[in-house]
Amino acid sequence: MINMLKRIRWFLYFVVVVVIGLYAWNAIEKPKDDPTLNKFKKDLSISQLSPKSPPAFTLTDQYGKVISLSDFKNKKMVIQPIDPECEDVCPLISQEIIDANKKLGPLSKNVVYDIDNTKQVRSCP
Repeated sequence: MINMLKRIRWFLYFVVVVVIGLYAWNAIEKPKDDPTLNKFKKDLSISQLSPKSPPAFTLTDQYGKVISLSDFKNKKMVIQPIDPECEDVCPLISQEIIDANKKLGPLSKNVVYDIDNTKQVRSCP
């Protein structure tokens, strides 16, 4: 009989601990959206695209080599247009991309950065 009472007591202790744990879990303040970050995202038109297959495309890289989307199968792709004449936010964005790539370390081999020049190439006279 005493063994049974001990088991019931331990079971009740367990239930109390679980209830307190669940209450604490729900009481933890969930992270709120940072209004400054949201304004920054809105101002720069930053958005995360849903993970779906993009349309096929080809581009010419800085060395004149034509590359296509299929060249980057099974890789994550970051596409960022950059205006080479931009002197305010563009250098900051470029540095953020460089820093993000460094922080990825060995995982960076799974990411392709497509930084597109938004200005047309001018031919020299």
